[in-house]
This record gives sequence, C-alpha cells and structure tokens, in this order.
Amino acid sequence: MLKKLIVDSGVSFRQNSVSWIFTCPKCSKREKLYLRKRDGRFVCWHCATTENFKGKAEYALRELLGVNITRLREWLYGVNVNASYSNFVVEVNDFFGDDDVIPEDLFIVEHLEVDYPFDYFPIDDPAAAKGLAYLVEERGFTPALAKEFDIRYNPEARRVIFPVIVNGKLIGWQGRAIDKNTTAKILSSKGVNRESALMFQDNLKGAKELTLLEGPITGVKCHLCPGMVVSMGKSVSEGQLRIMIASGIKRWNLGLDRDAARELTRLCRIAAGEGIEVYRMLPDPGKNGKGDFGDMHPHAAYMAYKNARRIMAGQVFIPPLVDRFSQVVVGDV
Repeated sequence: MLKKLIVDSGVSFRQNSVSWIFTCPKCSKREKLYLRKRDGRFVCWHCATTENFKGKAEYALRELLGVNITRLREWLYGVNVNASYSNFVVEVNDFFGDDDVIPEDLFIVEHLEVDYPFDYFPIDDPAAAKGLAYLVEERGFTPALAKEFDIRYNPEARRVIFPVIVNGKLIGWQGRAIDKNTTAKILSSKGVNRESALMFQDNLKGAKELTLLEGPITGVKCHLCPGMVVSMGKSVSEGQLRIMIASGIKRWNLGLDRDAARELTRLCRIAAGEGIEVYRMLPDPGKNGKGDFGDMHPHAAYMAYKNARRIMAGQVFIPPLVDRFSQVVVGDV
C-alpha cells in the first residue's frame, strides 16, 4: 500500500534497493529525505539534526502530500485510526539500527520545572535597569508590559530573558542580547526543546484562534491577538506543528516575516490537510519595506490581525486511490 500511495500520488522521487528518495519539503534540499521500503521509516539527513524530522511514514507523507494524517493512517494500516493524542509511546528502530523512542503526542509532554538563576533579575528590579531601558527605549515596550510577561534581565550576559512556560511551569527561557554587535542575538536555555514546546504555549488553552510569531519580542508586541504563541525560530518544528494541530484550533493567523514564503507555503499545505483555515498577518512595511511586528505598537499589531487575509486552498485531481489532495495557493508571498 505504501508503494502504491507514493507512485499514484505523482510526487517526484528516485529509488534504490532500500529506500524511496525525495526532495525534503521542509528544508527543500534535494535527495535528503529517505523513506525505507521495508518498514516505512523515514529520515531527512538535514532536518533530522535540526528539527528531529524522522520517524513513521505518515509524518513524511503529510509533509510531501499535504494529506490529513488520519486518512494517511487509514490508507497505510487499513484501520480507522482516530488521530487521538495520548501518552502512547512507540519504540522504533531508526536508520542506524539503534532504539529510538518517539512520543506520539508532544502536546502533553511532562516537562521538568526549572528555576531562574539568582542573577536573572525581575525587570522592575534596579539591577535590571539596562534591560528595561532597552525594552522601553529601543523596542517600544512599556514597563507594565515587560512586567506582565515576567521578562527578566541578566546583567553579566547583557540579555533580556523571556520565559518559556508550559502548563504553568517554567521549563526554560530565551535570552535576547541588548547589544547590537553581539553575534548570537538569541540564545535558548538547555530546557527549551523546540520539538516539545512553543513560547507562550499556555495561551492555546481555551483559545478559538492561534496566532503564530517567530520571536519573543514580536510575540509580546502581538499579545492582543488571540492564542499568541512563538516558534522561537524561523521555522516551525515537527513537534511544534503537532502541538498546534493537537490544540484543535481551526484558525491559524501566521505572522511570519515577509521573506518566509517557503515556511508559509509548508504550513498552509499541512493546515489544509487538517481542515484548518489559515490567515496571513502582515506588519507595516516600515522604512526598509520589510516590516517587523517587533517595531509596531501592540494596537497596530492587533489591527494587522484584524486585517489578516485568508489564504485559500485549491484542489488538484489525483488518481482514485488518494481521491484529491489539497494544494495551497499562497498568493503574493
């Protein structure tokens, strides 16, 4: 069934005696995604190291074909599998032959709670004065907003600290350098794993919409938008994508950078397969024409949400086995 699904879908590939080989839809690198014929295990040799993109066939096929994962499981395994999200853990063998334990649902991972180091001062502490000055004078925050999000400051590293909280627990943080000449502008703590958490993830609880931003400053600026979360990077990891889908929210507002066309296209394709509506938020162009939510006032960012444009999904005919696959038309991205 796996072979028939791949061949009939029309997706381009080459093969050897062991695997089908594809251009990876996540990183767009040619012949990096290998899907093993024997058991359907897959790995992208590039994304496996950056986003842990490897595992069971349906996760690769969802990215390649844009099909709902529940339907893929039905076709692959011949059963009506409800895409439920539980603590179920599957032990598998990866391409290297070592045991690899992959959680089926990263939305309910039990995170370890951590504490701030003693020199991570609350933003209203006198020791955090330089951090507060950076947020207020250069990023347009108010002291009240910085305090509301429990932003801290580390004088030694000269970084403002944004918490990552899941289920009410502090599991780590991201530090943003206040000096322009710093090479690594953003650094994450050890406990922050982009495969198992979004910044401000608890905002998804009870939310009817999801608003996705790339960085912590842009996220705080968009705090008036419903279900605001931050990917903590230019791309959304496989684990973060599972969290978003598992939330059950059926409208995603994507506030990605203007140059994020490839990632926007990828997210739209997957969302269409899950029956999710996608809207694109665009920041004010600014002086350089690129625009950045981090430079906007929160009320202006909220108006960008109110004016978000629906990205419509089209349909393309595919042979009877698969019926129809969703193909996203992303417009002027």
